[in-house]
Amino acid sequence: MKVKTSELSGKALDWAVGMAIGNNQFINPFNEFMRRQPDPIGCYRYNPSSDWSDCGPLIDGYSPVITICRGMVRTEIATLENDVSATGIGIGITYTISFCRALVSLKLGDEVDIPDELMEVGE
Repeated sequence: MKVKTSELSGKALDWAVGMAIGNNQFINPFNEFMRRQPDPIGCYRYNPSSDWSDCGPLIDGYSPVITICRGMVRTEIATLENDVSATGIGIGITYTISFCRALVSLKLGDEVDIPDELMEVGE
């Protein structure tokens, strides 16, 4: 299902971040998004939109500009590769959601394909 990056949340946002950074990922039988890691770690739930241990290293790698206005967090990530600049902007109610949306916007664009089983009721 195509979803606007600015509207991604929960498992769908986590999946999109995984796609943006090239994770080896899959959906388990319980509709949980999992990230494969080399042994001995194996697989684990990957939740960068809500877990600082997953999102923090990503933030460190991009040096985003983060501002807060009226209770919302705005993140901007800019890159320059091979003389081509790109910018991703994300807005959310938390730092992690805002950053994740900005990263997905930067890497994948304004809309992303999300597996139907990751879409939560009410989305």
